[in-house]
Amino acid sequence: MPAPIATDPNLEVCPDYAAPEMEAMRQAVKGGMEGLTDERAVEILRRSWEANNAIQKTAWAQRVAEEEAAAAEREREVRTELERRAAIELEEAEAIAKEERKKNRAMHLPILAGVGLPDRPLVTVAANIMKDYRQMKYVHLWHHTDKALQSVDFGAATVESETLEQVVRLHTSPGRPASTRDLTRGKHPSDPDPRARSPVGTYP
Repeated sequence: MPAPIATDPNLEVCPDYAAPEMEAMRQAVKGGMEGLTDERAVEILRRSWEANNAIQKTAWAQRVAEEEAAAAEREREVRTELERRAAIELEEAEAIAKEERKKNRAMHLPILAGVGLPDRPLVTVAANIMKDYRQMKYVHLWHHTDKALQSVDFGAATVESETLEQVVRLHTSPGRPASTRDLTRGKHPSDPDPRARSPVGTYP
């Protein structure tokens, strides 16, 4: 197996075999051929060098092609591995984000373009009234009036039947707040008692 070429043969230049320092090489060529002139010996040496240089160029080109192919294969393997790792990381990140959206749905609501911030205060019904709704009890419409909604006090609460209920201060008259019992029954204190009988000749 020939030794690997150390330098690029495309960069080499044919020596001047007619130079005085090449006399020994010319004599070596002429020694085997009687009557061979120096000019003919120089031509033989030049053609021999060119033939050898052409062989080296072919071997060099093949070597370069093999090295480039090997480098491209290594690059492809590295790129494939990086893409595989990136895909795994992306899949893990998407799974974490999906789980986060499940836990905090309110924090991931879509933002609609062109929709401004609400310009009205939040309307909150007393907790005990919402409890009546869940229990499918009758709730008087008065509890949804502006006066009733504005009277909800967020600073105090009572616990009834393991449910946190907000205390609602409903003033039917100065100095007389409504009782919690009236509110939980879904009835305003100033409402007439539906069980009371109307006088004869009048309507309830």
